[in-house]
Amino acid sequence: MSIGHLKDLYTQSFDYKLWAGKPEKTYFIATTPRSGSTLLGLKLWQTGMLGGPTEYFNLPYRSALAHRLGATNLVEYYQRLIAHRTSPNGVFGCKLFWSHYTALQEAHPDLLSTLAPEVYVFLTRDNKTAQAVSLSRSMQTQSWVSSAEKRKEPKYIFRHILKCLEYLRWQENGWAEHFKREQGKVITVSYETLIKDCNEVTDTIMRFIDVDGSACSSLILPTIHAQASSENKIWEERFNDEYTRLGFDGFDLDALANDFPGYVGDWSSAFPNYNNN
Repeated sequence: MSIGHLKDLYTQSFDYKLWAGKPEKTYFIATTPRSGSTLLGLKLWQTGMLGGPTEYFNLPYRSALAHRLGATNLVEYYQRLIAHRTSPNGVFGCKLFWSHYTALQEAHPDLLSTLAPEVYVFLTRDNKTAQAVSLSRSMQTQSWVSSAEKRKEPKYIFRHILKCLEYLRWQENGWAEHFKREQGKVITVSYETLIKDCNEVTDTIMRFIDVDGSACSSLILPTIHAQASSENKIWEERFNDEYTRLGFDGFDLDALANDFPGYVGDWSSAFPNYNNN
C-alpha cells in the first residue's frame, strides 16, 4: 500500500483506540522540508509504540483533521488529536517544520508550552543542494511523495533553487538556536543515515525516548520511496557549478516572483533578514 496523497495519513483508518488524559511521553520530529521526514515518521509510527508522528500543525492538514474530529478551536483540536493519535503505551509524536513552530509560537504560545516535548528528533540533511533541488521540484510539481501524480513537469531555475536553499537554511538555523535551550533533549539524525538503515535509526530513537521496543506491534502503514531521480542529480551538479561561478550575484527577488507568480514571491516574508545578507 502506497500513499496517493499525504492527506491519507489523517483519515480515521490510522487513528489509535481512544487515549484518555495527557500522553505519558511527547516527542517532536523537528525538521525541514525534503529531509526524509515522512519516511522517518512512518517508520516510527509503524512500531505501534511511538504515536503517529506527522504534520498535525501544517494548516491544510490541520483544518481537515480538525473538521473530522469535530474540533471548533485549537485547544479542542489538540485534546482530540491526543485522544486519537496517542499510541496504547501513552506516546504522542508530531512532526514540525520550523515554520510551523514559529507560527504556533506567535499565535498560540500557551498551546506550544502545553505540548512541551520530552524529546526532539532533529532530522537534517547533509547534502543541502540536493535538498534544495528536491524542494524546488516538489514545489513545482506539487508532488510530495513518490506515488503522487505530478501536476506539471518541473523547470530548472537557478534563482528558485537558491531561494529554496536559503529557506532551508533559515529553518535549520531556527531549530539550532532553539535547541540551545533544550540541552539533553535532542537526538540528531541525518537523511543519509536514515536511508542507509531505517531500522537502526528507528531502534536508536526508541532507546533515546526510552520506549521498550520488545513490545512493538508492527502496524501496517503506507510505504513511500525516494523521489530522487537522475534528473535531480543533473540539476544538483548544474546548480553547484553555477553557484561556484555566480554565488548570489544577480539574484533578483522580483524576477523570481515572476518565475512563479503569486506563489514563490510570497515567500519573502519567510526571510526577515534576507535583504541584509
